Amino acid sequence: MSGVRKTTPDRPLELDFPVLVDGYSYLASPYSVKSPLSPVQAATLRDRRYRHVCKLAALLMRQGHKVFCPIAHSHPIEVIGMGGKIMDGDFWLEQDFALLKHASELIVFKMDGWEQSSGVAREIAFAEENAIPIRWIENIKWKRARNGINKGKKVW
Repeated sequence: MSGVRKTTPDRPLELDFPVLVDGYSYLASPYSVKSPLSPVQAATLRDRRYRHVCKLAALLMRQGHKVFCPIAHSHPIEVIGMGGKIMDGDFWLEQDFALLKHASELIVFKMDGWEQSSGVAREIAFAEENAIPIRWIENIKWKRARNGINKGKKVW
């Protein structure tokens, strides 16, 4: 697994790449899905992916990284600010590319579905076309803690 070391309940997840001195990292991950899911299933999947990438963004931030995560930014805007109206990928990528072009790096979170994501593919292509370095983080399986303090809560 590139960029991630093994973790246990006593040893929290740490990433093994250095914190940028200047600039910020743009954290890309999949969001929507084109498979034949019901509207409820699709909304559940989007919310699950949103929560998954937010955990990683928080981890990176706690370790000193400066992170912009378009899913963490856009999901609540779509759900709350736009009344749940689902905007297409082109709408969001126009917003995202305005920030990605100024990022010091692109971090691709290889969570389930990243290889099928047209948005992630376009973010990678944009980074390559604009000579923005790319780093990769393998999918992280968040586990439930077994100790009394965090019993029943998901931890990393």
